[in-house]
Amino acid sequence: VVHCPGDERGENNSKSFTLDVGLPASTVVINEVMYDPKSPQSEWVELYNTSAAAVDLSSFRIVSHGGSSKIRTGSLVLPGGFVVFCKDSSVARLHGGPINLFIQTVPSLNNAGGGLGLYDNLGNLLDTIDYRPSYGGDTGRYLDRIDYLDASD
Repeated sequence: VVHCPGDERGENNSKSFTLDVGLPASTVVINEVMYDPKSPQSEWVELYNTSAAAVDLSSFRIVSHGGSSKIRTGSLVLPGGFVVFCKDSSVARLHGGPINLFIQTVPSLNNAGGGLGLYDNLGNLLDTIDYRPSYGGDTGRYLDRIDYLDASD
């Protein structure tokens, strides 16, 4: 607040504003990726919430060299929870138990290798991964992050 002698309008002596701050990096991470599925399975991406609070994924983006997918409104991941994004329910057969599945397209994933990025609703980068066929994903198996609290390389 700046004091100006003789200022007769005290209501304009301060200004309020809202500052939107994104989530810290690695709050939500890319945990598993199926980039080269066997037919009739579809590509999918699993995210993990590393934090102790629920995270609303609405308007987050999953980005690859093949495009970008905006996560729908109402996509919530609980603390320490997992969520899978796939264009259909074919991924449910891979997991032995119930999964938190959101039926939604993911960006096209290059079978020869590539990268993925996860951005929050403000455009801040939360996580990235690179993948290559030499990692074993070209055999119809998904790639699994070894430690979701560590860098993805």
